[in-house]
Amino acid sequence: MTDRYNVRRADNTREDFDRLTDIAREAFSVSRYANHAFATDRVRQAIEATLSNNKLSVGFLLSSSEQQSETSAQGALIAVAGPLTAAKATVCNAPLFYVLPDARKSNAGNLLLQTYLGWARSVGAFDASVPVLSGHPDVARVGNWLERSGLPHTGDNFSKQL
Repeated sequence: MTDRYNVRRADNTREDFDRLTDIAREAFSVSRYANHAFATDRVRQAIEATLSNNKLSVGFLLSSSEQQSETSAQGALIAVAGPLTAAKATVCNAPLFYVLPDARKSNAGNLLLQTYLGWARSVGAFDASVPVLSGHPDVARVGNWLERSGLPHTGDNFSKQL
């Protein structure tokens, strides 16, 4: 039922930066860092700086096709392309990939993922990765979904809270 949702490239506008920041806030609220204050201004500045390079980075917004206005997003993905340090190859990473709970189990996440993979191919990427924030309560479910979607498990994060 992907026809219930649309994905569009985020514009470099205040409104789209706000939408991306709102989704980042939602993702943060269920992360292992949720007991810290969300730094809205810092996150927004980072999003603006990241998306200012239109060739090597992109933001995508997921919205319901049933919504009459585009004032809110049901999900978002920010992707960044760059050179692999040890070889002459381009790799992509998605530092933000989050779908709101109401849009899950609807193929909306797959639509967003396929849009990201298509963009990664278009910039000549050798590899496209989606990190799953460690400590997320759904890390196993999300990891399983990504593997079923064709992204094999290629590593883990290990950390110690100090």
